[in-house]
Amino acid sequence: MELAEKDAKRSETDRRTAAKTYADRSRALLQAGREASAQAITRAEKLVSQSPGVATYREQLARNHDKLAELLRKTGQMDEAEKAYRQAIAVWEKLVVDFPGDPNYQRELANLELKLADLLQRAAKPKEAEECYRSELRLLEKLAADYPAEPFYRAEQALGYWLLAMLLGRDPDRAQEAEKAYRQAVAIYEKLVAEFPDDARYRVRLSHRLGELAENLLQQGKHEEAAKAAEKMADVLLSKDSNAYQRAALLLARCMVLADKDAKLSEMDRKAVAQAYADRVRGLMQEAAPGAWTLGWRGTSGRRCDWDPITPRANTTWETYC
Repeated sequence: MELAEKDAKRSETDRRTAAKTYADRSRALLQAGREASAQAITRAEKLVSQSPGVATYREQLARNHDKLAELLRKTGQMDEAEKAYRQAIAVWEKLVVDFPGDPNYQRELANLELKLADLLQRAAKPKEAEECYRSELRLLEKLAADYPAEPFYRAEQALGYWLLAMLLGRDPDRAQEAEKAYRQAVAIYEKLVAEFPDDARYRVRLSHRLGELAENLLQQGKHEEAAKAAEKMADVLLSKDSNAYQRAALLLARCMVLADKDAKLSEMDRKAVAQAYADRVRGLMQEAAPGAWTLGWRGTSGRRCDWDPITPRANTTWETYC
């Protein structure tokens, strides 16, 4: 449909006609899928009622509700999609209770809680989304504890904490709660990196979470803790990543600004801390692009940095020399 609207080989009228045809066909297919899912649910419900002890029928019923929810979501019917997700969750919850030793049911339930949380967040229902994220995390915490040799559950747990942190971080009054969730994600990835040092995926995710933790701490004015998180960002990666070094340097530059305004420090200490951050920023940028960067800051170049990285581009007199 999008390609048809941009097809330069056709006239504008033909493009509109083709796009409308594709749109109508898409709606028809989605409606057919919805009807097929509804019929599948009816059949599965009948099988479950006839043989309630057969877990396979109940699994099928839950998956059919899930498929229907996905179709409803794609057509923008969020309330109906939420209802379908909750129906699927109810079936998986009962299976978890009836078969507590089967991790697959707990995993399926956790996955559905995650899907519902995402839908609720997009539907501007943060409270309900938070409840789903926390339900998912409780399930994953148990799975991680029951199967410590399986890293997948811990990785999913870290993902859950990250998503929860992102949600909480949207509310300035809940920055500390978001910080706690970020730290929990970081702690899990640190353990995974220690256990699987050659797995680059865990290192990349840890680097990203450290950067987001540093952002959160900066928003709270905690420049010392933010600096520690930022400095770890590039170090945890297996190979040098200039983007990671630059990102860490920008975060430390913001620490410089906060330190220079920190009323808890004496003027001498403020200058010393800001200078230490400036020196580390210069070091990181040199590691990102060896020999290319020198940063001016009071005490280093004789000039004071007037650029405030907290509000990028608001003022561009940060002394950067090549």
